[in-house]
Amino acid sequence: VEGSDMGRVPPALAARRASVVTLRHNGQTRGSAGTIEADRALAGSVVRNASAACADPRLPSIQPAELGGLEMTISIISPIERIFPQTRDELSQMLEAGRHGVLVTSSAGRAAQLPAMWARLQTHHDFVGTVAQKAKVSSGDGVSDAAWYRFETLDY
Repeated sequence: VEGSDMGRVPPALAARRASVVTLRHNGQTRGSAGTIEADRALAGSVVRNASAACADPRLPSIQPAELGGLEMTISIISPIERIFPQTRDELSQMLEAGRHGVLVTSSAGRAAQLPAMWARLQTHHDFVGTVAQKAKVSSGDGVSDAAWYRFETLDY
């Protein structure tokens, strides 16, 4: 939904917002795709990410026979907020379990983790450690060498 079609989209869906779309079949994740930083209207973001989730390279592509039982979760990302932790303890204090997701960029990589991941990674140590490892942030207290952002989601 881009260009001339945007005139028919309600204002809330025309606003620039980021989203993540997750597809499940019988409770199993079948694909997920999204962005953390808003780069287009929410309607376009959801359409693009739903399409990309169908062909998530980490999983077998979704087959036509699965479409009837497919469940979709749309996570709308709040504007991201830069935070400036100097240590992992400070970072943990800046993230509320279940509420905040995190985006981290370092010279070696970039990674994000949605707030929904708190259900699986229940401690701050595990939540921060997992995203730091994905972004190749040095273990120990390499926190201050990376750029950290937090955000919230509305899930539908």
